[in-house]
Amino acid sequence: MALADENGNGRISWREFIPVGIDAIKTFLARNKILAKQKGFNKEINKDTMKLVFEGEIAKATQILNRRFEEFDTDKETKEHTGFIMFKQMENIFHGTSWLTPKEINILLRDYAMKYGYEKINYTNFANDLYDARFELAKSRVMETNLKSLEESIIQVCKKIDP
Repeated sequence: MALADENGNGRISWREFIPVGIDAIKTFLARNKILAKQKGFNKEINKDTMKLVFEGEIAKATQILNRRFEEFDTDKETKEHTGFIMFKQMENIFHGTSWLTPKEINILLRDYAMKYGYEKINYTNFANDLYDARFELAKSRVMETNLKSLEESIIQVCKKIDP
C-alpha cells in the first residue's frame, strides 16, 4: 500500500491505486498460471510411468549389479547369499559402474545410510530403490524447469513495467 500512496499523505486515491492494483493482479495471474502448470506436471510424472520408461534399463542394471553384490555376499559357513553386503562394498560397486549416474549414486547411498546405517545393506530390493531414485530426480528436474519458467515470467512482467 505504501507504493500506491505516491504523495505520502496516508491515503490512497483511485488514481494512485489503479496502476499498483493492475500490477498486483497481473502478478497474481502469472503466479496462478505457473502453479496450474506445475500441478499438471506433478500429475504426469508418477512411479508407474517411470517403471515403463526405464523398465529394460533398470532390469539390466539390476542383473549386472546383483552379480557384483553377490560376489561380496557369501555366508562363509553355508556358502549361500544372505541378501546383505557392507555399505562400503556397495559404495565401491556403485562408483565402479557406468549403469548409475553420480546423482543416482548419491540418492541411493543417502537412502541406504538413512535406512540401514553404514553397516549391512539389503540389496534384494535394488530395482525398486533405483526406480525411486530416478523418480526423485525426475521430480526435481520438473521443479527446476518450473522455477526457470517462473523466473522468465517474472522478468517479462518486470520488463513491461520498467523497460
